[in-house]
Amino acid sequence: MTDEQWATVWEVFNSAQTMPAGERSRLLRSAGLDSGMLEEVRALLELSGRYVSADGASSAVAPRQELPRFAAGEELGRYIIISLIGEGGFGRVYAARDKQLRRDVAIKVLNQSSTESAGKVLEEARAASALNHPNILTVHETLLEGSYVAIVMELVDGPSLRQVLAEAKGRLPLEHTLRAGRQIAEALREAHGVHIVHRDVKPENVLLRRKDGYLKLVDFGLASGLNSRGNAADHGEFAGTMRYLAPEQIAGEPATAASDVFALGLVLYEMAAGVHPFGRHSPIDSALAIASVEPVPPIRHVRTLPRDLNRLIVESLHKNPGLRPAAAEVVRRLEKIQDGLATRRLPRLPLLIAGVLVCALLFFGWQRFPRPVKLQLRMQARLLSGQPGRESAAAISPDGKYAVYSWQKRESDATVTVVREIETERVTTLDIPGPYAWLPDGQHIGFVRRTAEADRLCTVKLDGSEEAIILEARQIGQFAWSP
Repeated sequence: MTDEQWATVWEVFNSAQTMPAGERSRLLRSAGLDSGMLEEVRALLELSGRYVSADGASSAVAPRQELPRFAAGEELGRYIIISLIGEGGFGRVYAARDKQLRRDVAIKVLNQSSTESAGKVLEEARAASALNHPNILTVHETLLEGSYVAIVMELVDGPSLRQVLAEAKGRLPLEHTLRAGRQIAEALREAHGVHIVHRDVKPENVLLRRKDGYLKLVDFGLASGLNSRGNAADHGEFAGTMRYLAPEQIAGEPATAASDVFALGLVLYEMAAGVHPFGRHSPIDSALAIASVEPVPPIRHVRTLPRDLNRLIVESLHKNPGLRPAAAEVVRRLEKIQDGLATRRLPRLPLLIAGVLVCALLFFGWQRFPRPVKLQLRMQARLLSGQPGRESAAAISPDGKYAVYSWQKRESDATVTVVREIETERVTTLDIPGPYAWLPDGQHIGFVRRTAEADRLCTVKLDGSEEAIILEARQIGQFAWSP
């Protein structure tokens, strides 16, 4: 659609939404629009909650049944309500306690206005529950009642990315932007690998877990299941996410993995530059800008932004979904930018001094022992692992009994930590990030958990138990334990 056609569509839409029902229908019939332009006007009217069909019958959203409000101490099956922690057009979220498994959970109680919408929620909840990734909120089960459907999920004690951005009052530090963006991209890579599309990536749907700093991507398809064009959507809910829709979604096409990457590009832009690239006075104005306006490169707002990050964000916001990078490529490129940033920040003066000292020692050593000593060495190589895929960050225990390394079977798979007993070849997997450093006892492994607030140097036993924090710092680079 050309800019002139978009302007005509927008003019007709603004005129139609202020008219009574009968006049609106006559305007749509007499506007002289082609079928594509007429469909765009109808879509905008439907999203604004004011669409009336040609016969004058209103198709506005029917009022939904009143949701029950649960008080502290009430029971939903085996769950005891603790408190209300949030509510909105979608429903309400409660903190609750699982009596059988003795764990805290979150229960999202959603309006059920039709059997179809309930079925969509249940279907997508089952799909989300199949995802097992540290950056994806765990869905435990669904509860279906007469007037509502409830989703039982992992309880995350921490703020949303939207709250973090609000507290920052602008852009986030570059390290935090890269760290958060990479975790969101890893979650999308995991979902896209099993053909699940999120459809609602935005700062409100990213939660920061306080205990370890992990980001959790929430609402995998659940909000979209209720907000698609049908009786389950309303103006408030849909408008709340229009600023993160991809151009093809605004055009009425179904969301794809590329649509998620576009939304991720918007989130990266906000974190890196402190502004939304298509921020306008209203959600519909933002949607129009997304569909027709090229974004200003974020480096125009932040001159010190790495060019590779600027290029990645711009490519993620391409109007053509086929030209956007896949989530797996976003992960790879963010990793590369992080590695480059760490390399540039290595202190250069100590390295220069160390180099001079090494050269001096070699020179004087050569003068003292001018004749070389020939050593007869016999070396034998041994293959410790033959797994398919990518292995990195390997470290051998001081006693030579164990090897620890990172392993990724396929590019679409999550990276796991493997501990291999060298003699028996027995393998254990741990949920810790690399790189690694062995403690002198050969029974503990050191690693760094990186969070939005700080880096934490931790240790853990070979079986994954007794994880402990040794120290916290703003940034931890290379590390090792003395003998």
